[in-house]
Amino acid sequence: MKIKSERLKIVFSISLVVFILSTLTAKASGTDDLFLEALDTMPQNSIERYSYCKSLESGKSYLEVLKEEILARDSENSEEKIEYKTVSKKVADIGFGNRKYPAYIRLELKVLAKENGKVIKLLDYGRPVVFVTGLKASWNGGDYNIDVYENGIRVSSTGEFFLGMENISVGKDIIDIGENSIKTKLMTIKCNVRY
Repeated sequence: MKIKSERLKIVFSISLVVFILSTLTAKASGTDDLFLEALDTMPQNSIERYSYCKSLESGKSYLEVLKEEILARDSENSEEKIEYKTVSKKVADIGFGNRKYPAYIRLELKVLAKENGKVIKLLDYGRPVVFVTGLKASWNGGDYNIDVYENGIRVSSTGEFFLGMENISVGKDIIDIGENSIKTKLMTIKCNVRY
């Protein structure tokens, strides 16, 4: 009965994601707002979120990656099991005026865990996501520098945020106000996840 319920959840999640993705028609690069909007409709710590991030990184379709993941997960027969973790780490504060807005890197991780849920090792990861809470912002950085270890991952990138705001002046982290964008100073963001 539990397996049937799990499969129903997966079918529902796939249907929801396909619907959302078909309405968003976005490319993987330069569309963080649309990417986040679709990603945030999926449950955290789920195979769906991991598969979505992995599909954008690998160039495969979301459904193809999800199918591969489900088959791999269902073939596991041991005291250890594959789990999916959503991890968000604060990497910076964007400051202007009297306000600060926290910026985060979010990672979708595939891990091997014991029956009790204790993570044994990191198996893989999906595309990192950078976002700012409370602001419409996009990260414009170089490629992510990613170091993967058996017991964790380190992600960093150097770049700047572009903010979707009005009525703001240069100062603190804001260095340029254009006609259609507001740019922060150049910064390096990084996060470490260890198990």
